[in-house]
Amino acid sequence: MPRSANCRGNSGASTAPHPPPGAHTVPGLITAPSKSQDHHRSPTLTMASQGRQQGGEQISLDTLTAPQLSAVKKQLDEEVEHLSQSYAQLAAAQSKFKECLRVVKSGSETFDEKKPILVPLTNSLYVKGRMADPDKVIVDVGTGFYVEKDTKSAAEFYEAKVKELAANIQGLEGIVQAKTQNLRLVEEVLRQKVLAAGPAAGQAAQAS
Repeated sequence: MPRSANCRGNSGASTAPHPPPGAHTVPGLITAPSKSQDHHRSPTLTMASQGRQQGGEQISLDTLTAPQLSAVKKQLDEEVEHLSQSYAQLAAAQSKFKECLRVVKSGSETFDEKKPILVPLTNSLYVKGRMADPDKVIVDVGTGFYVEKDTKSAAEFYEAKVKELAANIQGLEGIVQAKTQNLRLVEEVLRQKVLAAGPAAGQAAQAS
């Protein structure tokens, strides 16, 4: 029987979006003044309009109340957590594909047709089997489909997957960093408003 590569990444996570051109135009991101702008200009938040992927109305953070800033902070917290989880899933999938690539490349040299092997049926269930052809493998291409490939084609498949995930990881990393920076900026503006308004406003902001 052909070897089963049994290597599968998270197909949903691998479709993570690349950051759109121009980080300052990403909906929901806070745009801080650049060096060429007025240093006293207040930070702004770009709110996405319905049905639009980019752009939207820019709102100055200084015009928001403490409860409103708390709501924005909560939303950014959730987004950063979700994106961080997606990043971890992509990294795990890439690591698995790299291991599959290593096994496929070394398989024909290390496997003996005469020696029995353990064939994985599930993540925890294995049965004994024998290699019919060390140069043929069964590759999980996703969504429950398996394709028999020679080791060269299988290696090319996994190399493409590793490169694709690397690009997605790089793009997602930039988005996570931008969201985290925005979150810190909102926290700083919120802290300043709470200190300026006194203890009562601080309790109200925490309650919201």
